[in-house]
Amino acid sequence: MGDYTTAGDRLWTAVMQNEIAAHGNFQGKKWRTVNKQTVACDSCKDSGASVLLRCGHEKCPREFHIDCAFHQGGLTLDDNGVLNVFCESHFKALVFCSCKEPYDDARPMVFCDECCDWFHNKCEGLTANEAASIDKYTCKNCREILRQGRSVSKVIKEKNMAKENRSVHQQSATKAVGLLAELEGGLCP
Repeated sequence: MGDYTTAGDRLWTAVMQNEIAAHGNFQGKKWRTVNKQTVACDSCKDSGASVLLRCGHEKCPREFHIDCAFHQGGLTLDDNGVLNVFCESHFKALVFCSCKEPYDDARPMVFCDECCDWFHNKCEGLTANEAASIDKYTCKNCREILRQGRSVSKVIKEKNMAKENRSVHQQSATKAVGLLAELEGGLCP
C-alpha cells in the first residue's frame, strides 16, 4: 500500500474546495481528504493521502477513491449538482424497457410518449431506420392499453419521468467523473 495521491485526487480536492467556498463544508458528510496510511478505499483497499467519497447512504461508513467510485458505478448528482456515490449495497440501478435492464448507451432506445419510459429498439421490434424516422412513439404495452379503451395512469407517467430525471443525474455524474479520470490519465504518466 502506497501513497495514492494522484492528479485526479488533487483536481478533485480543488473542485471540493470551490464547493466548500460556495456551499459550506461537506467534510465528514460526503467526502474527506485522508492523510493517514490507516484509512483505505473500500474498493481497491489502497491507503494513503487521497480524497475519499463516502457512500451517500446516511449510515454507511464505506469510502472510495473517485476513480474507484467511477468504475464501480453508483454515481449521481443531487438536485444541487453535488456528486454522490453509493456503494453496491445502497445503489439500485435504474431499469428501463420491458426487459428491465439498466441503461446502456450501446443499445439504442426509443421513448414512449404515452408512459414516458424508454425501450430498446430491439425489444420493441424496431430497426434502426424505423426508430430514426419516429416522431412520436407508443410502446407495445401502451398500445395494448389504448386498444382496450383505457389510458396510461398519470402515476405511471410521473414515476417514469422521475426515473428519467434520476437517470440523467447518474449519467451526468458518470460523465463528469469520467472527464476527471481522463484528465488524470493525461496528467499522470
